[in-house]
Amino acid sequence: MRTRFRWSVGLTAALLAATPVLVWLTPTEAVGQPAAKRGAGLDLLPTEGFAVLTVNVAAIHDAPVTQPIREAILKGDRSFLKRAEADYGLTPDQLDRVTVFVPQSSYTLTDTPLVLITTRKPIDRVKVLKAWKATTEPPTGAAFCGGVGFGGGILGNAPFGVPVVPPGGGAVPVPVPAAPVPDAAEKAKAKKADKPLDPNAPLYYVGGPAEMSVLVPVDDHTLAYLPNQGLGVASPLLVAALLRKRTDGPLAEALALADRHHLTAAVDGKHLRDTFKLWREGPGEEMVPAFDPDGNPVKPMKPEKDPAAEDEFTPYEPLVQLDRAVLTVDVGERTTARLVAHFPTAEAAKKAEAGATAGLKAVVKLLADGQKNTGDEDKDLLPVYDFALAGLEKAAVAVDGKTLTVTASSDVGPALKAALAVLPTKVQEAADRMKTANNLRQIGLAIQNYESAMGHLPQDLADSDGKVLHSWRVQLLPYLEANDLYEKIDRSRAWDDPVNKKHWDKMPDVFKVAGREAEAGHTYLQAVRTVNWVGMDDVWMVDNKKVTTAEITDGTSNTAAVIETEAAANWMKPGEILFDQKKLPKVGNPKTGRANVVMMDGSTRTFDRKKLTGEKLKAILTANGGEDVNLDDGR
Repeated sequence: MRTRFRWSVGLTAALLAATPVLVWLTPTEAVGQPAAKRGAGLDLLPTEGFAVLTVNVAAIHDAPVTQPIREAILKGDRSFLKRAEADYGLTPDQLDRVTVFVPQSSYTLTDTPLVLITTRKPIDRVKVLKAWKATTEPPTGAAFCGGVGFGGGILGNAPFGVPVVPPGGGAVPVPVPAAPVPDAAEKAKAKKADKPLDPNAPLYYVGGPAEMSVLVPVDDHTLAYLPNQGLGVASPLLVAALLRKRTDGPLAEALALADRHHLTAAVDGKHLRDTFKLWREGPGEEMVPAFDPDGNPVKPMKPEKDPAAEDEFTPYEPLVQLDRAVLTVDVGERTTARLVAHFPTAEAAKKAEAGATAGLKAVVKLLADGQKNTGDEDKDLLPVYDFALAGLEKAAVAVDGKTLTVTASSDVGPALKAALAVLPTKVQEAADRMKTANNLRQIGLAIQNYESAMGHLPQDLADSDGKVLHSWRVQLLPYLEANDLYEKIDRSRAWDDPVNKKHWDKMPDVFKVAGREAEAGHTYLQAVRTVNWVGMDDVWMVDNKKVTTAEITDGTSNTAAVIETEAAANWMKPGEILFDQKKLPKVGNPKTGRANVVMMDGSTRTFDRKKLTGEKLKAILTANGGEDVNLDDGR
């Protein structure tokens, strides 16, 4: 896991020095004293925490320079707006501001965010809750939160949902009573002015993406999204910061400046140093569990220090000695982005100057490499690289006392405006790739959990006479938070029995390829199977054998578990694709030319479908073919 972050050490310090110039900006005002009043929704946030990023979406949306984006969104069938509304219940033109607040430093920087959204007009709660498939109950149907009911109120949606702890210890689920999702009648009651929500409504709902699965309707113009899991110590830190009501914390300046700029961000130096220390030294003993051969926990060995990460980090070490840093950017014809870093002493600021310069050079190299390696499908975005490089290559670094300032400027020209016109399509494609990759990761994890529970990898479900009744996907339902659907399916009868046909259109979204239409109840995510295990060139799913990962001798990272196919199949239908070396399956999406895959180790990859044929395709499908696989050749 640490290897994945080795490059991040230098890059993050470089980004800190450089600024996110992939947005187009106007000249910013000189940073002065923070205003007394904060922008919409920002008064809800504490001034203490690791980092904050807030974007004035309404101002950016309405800026003349973004007109090509608006025209592209409204062109044709308005599919971008339809997808946004279907996925989130909101469209970009409805947004006022989006703010991301990170309470504490972490190893990944992505596991503890709070997202706050404010809107221009009253929120249609019916649409939002429908898009999120929101419920007052967690996915398990019972409430957990470190021993505290987690279903809507501080102690759960249930009134006075006090946890029950048995004499032997361990939390018992606190039942959460069902509460109806608001019906369409509530929409008619909406008023333009802010008003309190129904006091009898649940304090929050559960649903949506796995990493942002708690939705809190703060008021008629404000929504908060939080992770449903993984907050760890960040949750009490957030509560403590809110209760302290400190007005002069390290994030106060950025929050006060937010109304004067289109994008404002800030980071606290102490939290930043903690994160860099994690990257440099590893996550620590408590984060690296170890077990003996019998499965018993043992005291783990402390991870060895990585000398490569040490060398990579060293040039930027003076830069992260800052107290706090504030970034401001604005949208317009002329680009100016300004990063202001405050240090404890003038000497510290002067030492950081070299690190900032090195960081700028690192970002320029990163962008130049990205420009060079841009594929044909993204050629339209090359002017964005030109725009960013033009600003960064001439960026200025200056030190004045305890303050270090980095300023970058660039003009928005016709080429960039043309590139902005295709941006909505590219954003949607990127979102689809991320969503599909997340679906595949969940499937990969479910396969691993199934093996842990059952002792072998999943197969199609057969009865005692060997008649195959259901797909392996049905077998995975309990491991995909779909146990309710699993229990409703009559697994003693075939998938196409009348009693089971009614479940065809209830296919979980995890089996969908985002952005790719299919007949209701059909999926493009399939596994390849074979009838007999012969000990060579076998695939992992076999009719007459319960295969384990130990038998995947090609390596789990080199063997495909589930692959996107050209043709869709009913998600409950068994039989899948029969492996034939002389007639390999057609994989991928003909429209995009890509094929999404989850490997047996749970990692996801996207391949060029034209390259994923013949020996290359056979190599990743077989579990014991002995091929020398270079997966990058097919990307």
